Amino acid sequence: GYTPLQDGQRVRSQSIAVWGKSSVDGHLLVGRSFTIDHTDALSQQKTIFVYRPQGKEAFITVGWPGLAGAFWGVNAQRIFISSHAVRTDDSNSVGTPRVFLVRKLLEEAKSLADVIAGAKVLERRMPGVLLVVDGKTGEAAVLEFTGKRLFVRKPKSKYLVTTNHLLHGKFSKDGRNDQVRRHSSSGLRYQRLMQLAKRFSGRIDVSTLALMLRNRTALDDEPLALGHHAAIDALDALDGTVLDLTDFVL
Repeated sequence: GYTPLQDGQRVRSQSIAVWGKSSVDGHLLVGRSFTIDHTDALSQQKTIFVYRPQGKEAFITVGWPGLAGAFWGVNAQRIFISSHAVRTDDSNSVGTPRVFLVRKLLEEAKSLADVIAGAKVLERRMPGVLLVVDGKTGEAAVLEFTGKRLFVRKPKSKYLVTTNHLLHGKFSKDGRNDQVRRHSSSGLRYQRLMQLAKRFSGRIDVSTLALMLRNRTALDDEPLALGHHAAIDALDALDGTVLDLTDFVL
């Protein structure tokens, strides 16, 4: 079960994508929220950045002054990428940090296939999860990777959810990932967001998706203390974003 003293997750985040029969009018919607503990100064400096690199894809993201990379973003080709920190047994001290990996992919990708190919080619310094959605085609996938391995998780329904642990079967014997899933808030937040996605399937619009990311109760609507880390919304989000990729509206 959840043990606060064992959580140790300074970074907590979740992303969700819904489309087709899961959303109102079949629109492709994505949302994410993101927290870094003890970063009140950063929350006061949140900034929307619009990048137009010469000869590359323009993209938009939210960060703060001094952040050269991106934790998430959507580019002019309607490619949405949201990254999440994880822990694994694999280690790699050399490679591209995740925030620069995301930025490079946003600058270069025109399709989901481009993101997958680019992530495989780049030397990755740290493990992570990427929720990737192509707003043009409606394709979506989750990339789960370490510095040494990368696997693609395809959707089994009309929605995808990610938090801060790996779900691909290839990581089933990874001890650190299993510890995060069982003893941190990541597994509980994943279960709750999945439960809400199933509950509201067919009725999810932008407002509903925003309310799901602001949910403060546990699985099966059990109450939690305000600010509890097991909640999707622990009242400390550094940023939260919802996009309609069909209408291309942030």
